[in-house]
Amino acid sequence: MLRRLAILGHRSARPGTDRIPQPGASSPRALPTPTLIFLHIPKTGGISLRSTLLTAVAPHPTFRILHPINDHAMLAAMPIADRRALALVEGHMYYGVHEVLPRPATYITLLRDPLARLRSFHRYVSRERWHPFHPVINGEGLSLSDCVARALTTELDNYMTRSLTSLEFANVPFGAVTPEMLALAKARLDSIQLVGLTERLDDFYSLLCKHLSWPNLRPPHLNRTSEATELPAGRRQGGINTPVGIDEDSDEGAILRLNRFDTDLVAHASRLLDNRLAALGIASSSSP
Repeated sequence: MLRRLAILGHRSARPGTDRIPQPGASSPRALPTPTLIFLHIPKTGGISLRSTLLTAVAPHPTFRILHPINDHAMLAAMPIADRRALALVEGHMYYGVHEVLPRPATYITLLRDPLARLRSFHRYVSRERWHPFHPVINGEGLSLSDCVARALTTELDNYMTRSLTSLEFANVPFGAVTPEMLALAKARLDSIQLVGLTERLDDFYSLLCKHLSWPNLRPPHLNRTSEATELPAGRRQGGINTPVGIDEDSDEGAILRLNRFDTDLVAHASRLLDNRLAALGIASSSSP
């Protein structure tokens, strides 16, 4: 079946939710000239964007990656005609999926304030009993800082930077992300026209629709947990990327120091978004 799903249980994907919506009543869209690749970094608001993309490309075939290594291999093993027919490849992956697609590809990705993303990850795992880390976090009452101190998962260590390198770096251990990996991730972002931020979804959707010649769409709000305690974007001050109101010597200050590469990458992504909006004559909703 062409419109297949890869459902080999990545830990951030909930079982039973991997369904592609049926095409609506409108006439089918033409197959997009490039295959769209949505590099979905967990806890960046990507479920909402995924829903938008699946609806936009329906009824054409799509492929979902949940396990970034196994499912990448599964995609590469598909017959070339099936890969050529794909309108969208989406999911939790490392940069490089375009190398196994026979048609030109356009990447799409969202980044998020690192501390907000990690807080969201911790809340999500604490809530979802199916998650492999749920018994550990809830059973032992681990805080986010506890999880980081235990090096529980590399998803807590500069995971945005990791995702934008390549599969070659998939086994880099916790705490071992390097400036060279950050430089590579920035170069990847430079090559991606559709880069957005969770904190600037309106701007990103304006860019997305303009670039793909789609009708103006507003970002949906799906799969959202309470963000009441999260900090607004663009509030860096002196020290090592420390947000206003957070002591560098606190637990959260330590988390930010560990994730300094992701903080740098998000700032780079924000500048890219500004530049791409300006190049298309789109006024930013975050402008004064």
